Amino acid sequence: MNGKQENWRTAERRVSYETTGIRGIASDTPLSLIAAWIAYVAMIACNFAFESLRLGGVTTAEVSNQVFVWFAPAGYAFAIWGLIYLALGVWLVALTNGELRYGRSAKTPCLLFMATCALNVAWLALFHFQHIALSLAVIIVYWGVVALLYANVQVPGKKLILRAPISLYLGWLSVASIINATNLMTRAFGSIAIVDEVSTILLSIVVLSIGFAMAKLAKDYIYPAVLLWATVAVGVHLIDVNVYVAAAVFTMCALGALATYLPVERLKLRKKDEGTRVTQA
Repeated sequence: MNGKQENWRTAERRVSYETTGIRGIASDTPLSLIAAWIAYVAMIACNFAFESLRLGGVTTAEVSNQVFVWFAPAGYAFAIWGLIYLALGVWLVALTNGELRYGRSAKTPCLLFMATCALNVAWLALFHFQHIALSLAVIIVYWGVVALLYANVQVPGKKLILRAPISLYLGWLSVASIINATNLMTRAFGSIAIVDEVSTILLSIVVLSIGFAMAKLAKDYIYPAVLLWATVAVGVHLIDVNVYVAAAVFTMCALGALATYLPVERLKLRKKDEGTRVTQA
């Protein structure tokens, strides 16, 4: 398709969107967007079915709690999935609007998103039927596909509404992958004194460091916020088990939050400007 044809197609979509309303939108909606919406609804429906109907005879929380895992968030932290699903719905609305109104191609993000929906349901099924090792393999692939989607939307010029939901999504999956791995390790080797305490502290440092790096290198402050949310919940999870480890986790979270969100560079520049003014005076 040459440039003139592309411009004509874009203009036609804008006129269709602005003048014909719902009928125009429906007639001009690409199949990839329709499929993405179907995949999204199917993912939500499958999650509801697995949890409410207890497919496999258990809930996700019950499978997780079959063994005590040190590096695992308190139960309340998993409520973030509700926010993620809501944010993904908003993301799809924004993606659809960009395609229909401005002619921006949504094929690649739609294909990647559909793959994430399929992997979400595959992981849920494997975890519910307690194929923990296979579920770990799937969630790693799942994380990888979401990372590709993240790379697709985290480019200069993209609106925050297209970037923020995927940052939220990738942030939680980063933590979920580690939790899945620690759950499998605990099932395989059991709980080991001192090793559990030390590994929990080390993992907390790693997670918070990744968040710090994303904030400084990618200028993404949503991703580290999710990692911070999860790590604080790990501390809450451990309060009644080992108060010293919990306190260490909370301390690292506080330091990580300060390092990530305190505008050190801005403060340095302000101090430098003030010094320059004093010198000039």
